Amino acid sequence: MEHEELLDAILKKFEGNLSYTWKDFQTKAFYESLNSDYFVVENHLNRLIGDEVLKESNDPVPYISMTRKGWFVMTNPEIAGYVTQKKEARKKEEREKATLKWAKWATIFAAATIMTWIFDKLLKK
Repeated sequence: MEHEELLDAILKKFEGNLSYTWKDFQTKAFYESLNSDYFVVENHLNRLIGDEVLKESNDPVPYISMTRKGWFVMTNPEIAGYVTQKKEARKKEEREKATLKWAKWATIFAAATIMTWIFDKLLKK
């Protein structure tokens, strides 16, 4: 499973307004459907907490739940999901490359035109 797909899949675990403790995440039945390695899942959970999509609370037992931002990302994956964000970043990068390529050729054409004009003026003297 790709990095972004795993992040979105973890968010799907919170459907139904669920909260989990770290012990819940450490059970093989929970994390195995996401990734066979618990530490990969834990790193992605920490990333989601860092992105403020999930939050840790300590009342009365430490648990992890979804924030408003997390609900938005989970319920609107076609707009704000991690997979969508990655696709949009790739599209933006491709547009920037195409623009740079066009600008390079436009600069070469402009320089060639100016040099031709200068040589033409020098040859006419």
